[in-house]
Amino acid sequence: MGIVAEFARYKAKLANHFWAVSALTDTELVASLWEHRIKVVDGQWVYQDHLSRWTGNGSKLMGEHLAQAVAEGRPVRIVKATTDNVPLIEGGGDGSKANNTFKARPEWVGKVTAFDGDNFTIVFDKVSP
Repeated sequence: MGIVAEFARYKAKLANHFWAVSALTDTELVASLWEHRIKVVDGQWVYQDHLSRWTGNGSKLMGEHLAQAVAEGRPVRIVKATTDNVPLIEGGGDGSKANNTFKARPEWVGKVTAFDGDNFTIVFDKVSP
């Protein structure tokens, strides 16, 4: 499915479907995060990244959303993004130029465990449906 439809599964709406990768609902942060950056540690998904690696407007909005999630203790819901061009993504290139797929994973609920304005970590636990 496309990113807009997958965000809608959480009742979240992207500010701009061309560049936004995060959105807030009344209670949660919903974020599209790269599958290749997810590490499994003790049964949890651990996602680490830094906004300065990203290009475009999406990083600024994601930073605002991460700060709000930390300040308000909001849970994080994931839309897992899979790409066919990991080097492009890791090099900070325009992710929209790659062939990407998106999948909401509502069985995983996360929390921002670290955010310094650039570097961030989100840890996800699997929950019962």
